[in-house]
Amino acid sequence: MRRLAPLIPALGAVLLAGCRPTVDPEAWEALPYDATEVRVLLAADAEQLMVAFPDGGRLLEPGGETLYRVPAGWELVFWLDTAGNLVVNGELLSGSAVVLAGDARSGEPPPRLVHDNVGYRPALSVERTPTGLRLVNALDVEDYLRGVLPAEVYVDWPAAALEAQAVVSRSYALARAWAKPSAPWHLRADTASQVYGGLDREDDRTSAAVTTTENLVVLHEEELVTAFFSACCGGHTAAVDDAWPGSPRQPWLTGVECPWCADSPHAAWELRLEFPELSRLLVDHGYCSAPLSGLQPLTNPRTGRVRALEFVTVADESFSVPGNELRRLLGYSRLKSTRFELFDIDESGLSLRGSGYGHGVGLCQWGARGMAAAERTAAEIIEFYFPGCRVADYRELEPPPS
Repeated sequence: MRRLAPLIPALGAVLLAGCRPTVDPEAWEALPYDATEVRVLLAADAEQLMVAFPDGGRLLEPGGETLYRVPAGWELVFWLDTAGNLVVNGELLSGSAVVLAGDARSGEPPPRLVHDNVGYRPALSVERTPTGLRLVNALDVEDYLRGVLPAEVYVDWPAAALEAQAVVSRSYALARAWAKPSAPWHLRADTASQVYGGLDREDDRTSAAVTTTENLVVLHEEELVTAFFSACCGGHTAAVDDAWPGSPRQPWLTGVECPWCADSPHAAWELRLEFPELSRLLVDHGYCSAPLSGLQPLTNPRTGRVRALEFVTVADESFSVPGNELRRLLGYSRLKSTRFELFDIDESGLSLRGSGYGHGVGLCQWGARGMAAAERTAAEIIEFYFPGCRVADYRELEPPPS
């Protein structure tokens, strides 16, 4: 299969015209599922769900048959009765799932459905599960990205940085969706996947970046890349197994030196940890039963990432805590990254000096901003943070399996 030439000019109409698929588009159209649909988990294990229809809409069976028309301004409240049956506004439903759709309209804005004070593009599905109710937003990946980018980057950043984020976020979303196309949901709406703010979060500047890069993804040879990103790498991106021990090494996720994120407010930081607090935290989470007496960081010397910390207690217990697990225990906004070193230790506690914010794998968002300010293109940004990869139309690939 022919590869596209490396992308040198700025992403735009001319570039996109040269990134058309090199396989028969009918192969994609013949898939038994919509290859561009992503399903985003909005709520799980809920006892009750409420969805408002400010513009009106329909309540559908999963197969598409209309059960009820919903007038504009109405709210539907779903719950399970004592027998586990799905109920809406007091009326028993025969199935285990329903679909909420907005009334079709031309132009903008699109119809809007509201859950938990956030507006979403239709459709939403309410599903009965063994542990409660689940709410999922199913929509085209391009519309999904319109709600992701303004929640993940600053909308006033240079266009090339926003375009790079669009390509990376599209790659991540489609890789998740194609891995399990029939799964009830592919992505969470929070930092466990990508932050998704729905229709209400959309902004013209980030939407323009989505439109400009439509269908473009990160490829390594003929493989769609699960493209990770974080806020600021602090001078060197992480290898994938720095962040997630045991993860298989990938040539595009071994970490690169980054001189571009020095303007980030997270480029340098310090943190003081008192031994009584740290000991109590580790005891409470079952790592040990006695106060700490010593510790030693295990660092990847190439990337500067602390992969784990080895602790010893006064009871001669010894154990190891992965660096990202320590971040979770302390709070991700408190221990901003695993790129740190001990610079002071005394009998009461220790002080850390670090750089960066986030897991550090893949695209450095503040670095992308710095590269864009230096007039690098979106393609150049991506190729820097994902060595050996290229940007291309996903339809250049063979269609994913069913």
